[in-house]
Amino acid sequence: MNYHKLFAEQYFQISDEKYKLNKTLISNPLEQLLALKAYKYDMIDRYIDSATGDSLEQLIPKYGFISQEIEEVLSDIMITKDVGGDKLMDYNQIIPISVGAIQEQQKIIDSLKEELEGIKRELQSGNLKKSSFDEENEAGKKLNVLFQNTPNPFSDKTAIRYSIQENEFRAGALLIFDMNGTLLKQIPIYSAGEGQVMINGNELKAGMYIYSLIVNQKEVDTKRMILLN
Repeated sequence: MNYHKLFAEQYFQISDEKYKLNKTLISNPLEQLLALKAYKYDMIDRYIDSATGDSLEQLIPKYGFISQEIEEVLSDIMITKDVGGDKLMDYNQIIPISVGAIQEQQKIIDSLKEELEGIKRELQSGNLKKSSFDEENEAGKKLNVLFQNTPNPFSDKTAIRYSIQENEFRAGALLIFDMNGTLLKQIPIYSAGEGQVMINGNELKAGMYIYSLIVNQKEVDTKRMILLN
């Protein structure tokens, strides 16, 4: 029997509420989803040639997960074995985790949008104050740092590096303005630590620009960059 070539025109699972007990929302679905590794691979498909009776195999391009890795990350996912001892996984169980992760991510995005709008209003009003996090610590080093873009000036692309303190981080963003103070780009930052943002020269016109690092609705620093023709 060929276990890799099973098809169904219609497939339904019982999903009526009356059969489902102990319902709880999935905890940290985004964290769980990010821990999964998705692959593109070639599936070994073995079959019998109907004309010669020979046992043959071919490679079929597929997308999916590895059962052994899923077991390590999601121990509750149902994984079983076929008669040959190969591990089989119910992919439908990933769908609710994916939906929960999308919903959780959307909440984060909505929160960031709200904070960014507040930052934009503060910048336009001139009331944005620097964070206490940016005061020098006892070692004389800033906790949050915005570095000068490199290279500068640039024509092709440039990297803007930053370092954000882990303590009490909620949200961040890199804002790019023209010299008239018009906000051109706002790039959300989702986690603390060191990171960088790449800016492509074809995204902007030649000229001078201002970029600011915002952490928890507070301006960390502002620098200038020059884009050449």
